Amino acid sequence: MDDFDVDADVPTDRGRDVQETLETQAPANEPEIWAMAMAFLTNMQVTRPELLRAVPARWVLARAWSILGSASYVAGLYEASVPVTQIQEFWSHSWQGSPWKKALTLLVAKNGLASLVGSTLLTMLFAGLFALGWLPGYAKDLTQEDGDFLNSVWCLAVGAVSSCILALLWRPPGLVFLDRVCIDQSTRTAKCEGVLNIGAFLKNSITMVVIWDPTYVKRLWCVFELAAYLKSHEDERKACCTEPARMCHFQQWSVFSISYMRHTNQSTTNATIPRIPLWAQGKLVVLPSLLGPCSVAFALGCCSFMAVLLIVEFASPIAGVAVLVLLGTAGFYLAAAQFREIYRDLDSMQAQMKEFEVDKAESFCCSCNHLNSKGQNILCDRELVKACIISWFGTIESFEEAVRSKVLPAMSAHLRHPFSYLSLVGVLSPLMWGTADAVAAQLRNGNEQFAAYYAINGLMWWLFGMPCLYVGWNMLVFRCRRKRAALWKDVLTNLAIMPAIAVLLCLQYGVGYVFAILTRNRVQGVCIYTAVMAVLTLVIFCRRR
Repeated sequence: MDDFDVDADVPTDRGRDVQETLETQAPANEPEIWAMAMAFLTNMQVTRPELLRAVPARWVLARAWSILGSASYVAGLYEASVPVTQIQEFWSHSWQGSPWKKALTLLVAKNGLASLVGSTLLTMLFAGLFALGWLPGYAKDLTQEDGDFLNSVWCLAVGAVSSCILALLWRPPGLVFLDRVCIDQSTRTAKCEGVLNIGAFLKNSITMVVIWDPTYVKRLWCVFELAAYLKSHEDERKACCTEPARMCHFQQWSVFSISYMRHTNQSTTNATIPRIPLWAQGKLVVLPSLLGPCSVAFALGCCSFMAVLLIVEFASPIAGVAVLVLLGTAGFYLAAAQFREIYRDLDSMQAQMKEFEVDKAESFCCSCNHLNSKGQNILCDRELVKACIISWFGTIESFEEAVRSKVLPAMSAHLRHPFSYLSLVGVLSPLMWGTADAVAAQLRNGNEQFAAYYAINGLMWWLFGMPCLYVGWNMLVFRCRRKRAALWKDVLTNLAIMPAIAVLLCLQYGVGYVFAILTRNRVQGVCIYTAVMAVLTLVIFCRRR
């Protein structure tokens, strides 16, 4: 054991640790070693209680980019974890995925709610301070001689800055399992023992969080983790269930909570999948790695729209609407590009899982022709994984059919709609911050009726108008998801989506203006329009469920 290279890089596939350790520790007793490994994995019993460990989620998020981006051994990582009796969340991901996308997605998922609540409270505080005259303002129209009417951009600026700071610095509660931190990798023996306890770790995990990207279902050990989780939580549910996640740490920032249980012969469709209660155990949470970038892109689009609305003075209403539509919707260019990529990845996942076969999944041992770094033969971990799957599911074919008939429909149904309603409310919060600026300016200048109008109108756009607009935009993006042959064609496709958004936006503005004319009262008109949009939003998002 003293000859082990403790400073060697940790392989990107856990199978390498298992096979090299099995081979180097007792090559002459291969059947006995194999039987021992099988017993550990299939029984899902931890070999030593102190091996069941977790690390504070806040610790991982503070180092997410580096921890999720490299598999190399770093001294001191294991010491950051602590022994536990149960793991709250098991984080599973593919090392081939983009580290910055995975890190950003986890930041949005874990710190999103705190960021939204904290920044919103600060914007309300600054709105009150400005309305009371305790903060300076500016005149939109520079030709004003008296400068009496002062405008504010405090709320939007404070909201944007504070939300970023809180998202980066907030320390979320909870303990999570991440293999690179929670498995001792200082020696090959320790790594081997940790890998052999993967089944036990999953069995003792309340929730499995999959940071999904197109490479995930290609990796044998990623699929093996999924199989172990399916098996270890089969007694908690006897059917495949789905429910958009609304868990305590606001993983509903476009999170999908899915509970998978034992495979049955009954066919499953979207219409027959029952809902699980929010308190149910054994949830599988799927976080597409592009959700973080998409959330940021949407928020930037909203900020640019509100910044133009608050700062720029237009000579005529028509010119103002035209500029707002062009500049505001252009801010959603990045979101369009990211969403098109999500839907292409979804197509790829569906194709992979429809043809899913364990023998076609990638593994380290097969990629290196079953030779270690010293040129010695190593065992094929594919056979070990297959033996475990047979023990759990009866046959390899049963497991493959379970993946196709249970996992695929549930994941596809929710990946088709990356943002839930609550997710949209979160990423559209800059609309509320900008509205707070407009309301504060009207109150400071003594226009209570206009302040009431702006407040109701802003809430309408934030809670109902923009979510409905998103649904139409999302349908268009889905139709245009195909990757173009040339880069300039792909850029034009993203840009071509913008005019359609402009039309929908102008239509919504026009309907609201009609209500104001018919009632001859701005406040009454916007109240009626808000009620109509609330009903429309309820119908649209209930149908999406």
